[in-house]
Amino acid sequence: MSAERCPQIPEKERRHPEFHIVRNVEISPPPVVHKHSSGSFWGSLVAFLFILLVLAAIAIPNFLNFCGRAKQSEAKQNLGAIFLAYETFHAANGAYPAAVSFPSLSDPPQNCFSAADWVPTGRLRYTYECMGAPIYWAGWDTGAEAKACEPALGTYAWKDGYKVGACGQVDNDPTLDEWTLNSNKEIKNVVDDLKN
Repeated sequence: MSAERCPQIPEKERRHPEFHIVRNVEISPPPVVHKHSSGSFWGSLVAFLFILLVLAAIAIPNFLNFCGRAKQSEAKQNLGAIFLAYETFHAANGAYPAAVSFPSLSDPPQNCFSAADWVPTGRLRYTYECMGAPIYWAGWDTGAEAKACEPALGTYAWKDGYKVGACGQVDNDPTLDEWTLNSNKEIKNVVDDLKN
């Protein structure tokens, strides 16, 4: 048997740009050479870090403000519950709870909140005051020392009106967040700790 030879491609066809015949030849693409200089790497890294820093500068204060507002909801919710308890007490007794309305030797001792049948539940962040004294505060049920509001909120309880208050720490500065509620159901943020 004679070995078959590959037919020769005529010169005219070999030079034609659209006609290439390749037989039994493996062609691999030329190696790709990346020409990255170290300067472009560091420049893109700095740009990425700058964008990340700008986003963090915007997002972190907004997140902290959101967390502070969530903490303030405890005071607003409890003051709303106190308002309902005081109005219920007023409807039943014709007056708001005042110091003279409770027996001095009651068991358990009553205060201007418990007389209206309001006792906080859960862990407290705020101190709740009536008649110028802290009644419930963070840790009151575990024997922690009372924490009065500074400056004083001027709380009172009379037959025909009252003003109760709440103060607490919602961020890490020395300023306390302070709220008051009066018999007209005006809940006021007297000192906004998030703005100070």
